[in-house]
Amino acid sequence: MGSRRKSPDPGNHRLQQLADDPTFHTLSPGARSTQLALHPTGYQSPGFGKPSGWQPPYVTLTFQSTETNHGIYEHYAAQARANG
Repeated sequence: MGSRRKSPDPGNHRLQQLADDPTFHTLSPGARSTQLALHPTGYQSPGFGKPSGWQPPYVTLTFQSTETNHGIYEHYAAQARANG
């Protein structure tokens, strides 16, 4: 029960690091209608084959684009390499 009381990401420090990653701030060519959603860490109760425990924080970037899927993947792969 002790693990349920204390978040592994106090103050959402890791979540903010993810949100501040430059990769999410340079859009692929043709992108529009963007939304960056922040998902803080949360405790998942056990059930239906899912183990209990803390789930890591993550972000999702949603957008529409006129670029091909291949072009979008190429853009973000290059951004990830450039930003380490």
